[in-house]
Amino acid sequence: MRARAPEALFIGAGRIRGWRVILTKSGYASIEPWSAGRVEGAVWEIQESDETALDEFEEIRHDLYVKRELTVETESGAKPVLVYIESGRVERNEANESDPEYLQNIILAAESLGLSESYLAELRALRSK
Repeated sequence: MRARAPEALFIGAGRIRGWRVILTKSGYASIEPWSAGRVEGAVWEIQESDETALDEFEEIRHDLYVKRELTVETESGAKPVLVYIESGRVERNEANESDPEYLQNIILAAESLGLSESYLAELRALRSK
């Protein structure tokens, strides 16, 4: 995140209820609505310049991802956050496969944040090619 959004301020870990992590057909992670689900991860406060850079990285203008405001639960309470979600133009990866190094980086980041063991297990269940 720091490389793409140098002005961003790390807030801490958070949880978004009613969503789950998935892999798109291209093998990248995204989230989708799931009533019993939850997504855990890092919460950052970003500046306008950071958002512009992230929009470019996530290819917003090509409709690969869309921005959506969701509510995240943090230690200091609930707050609105901006998330990037695959647009639906990218098919879901039903084989649930991705590049092993990509998945390992996600898992290592989740471990370093101290995310819940149950969520780490979900991430580990995502398969690599």
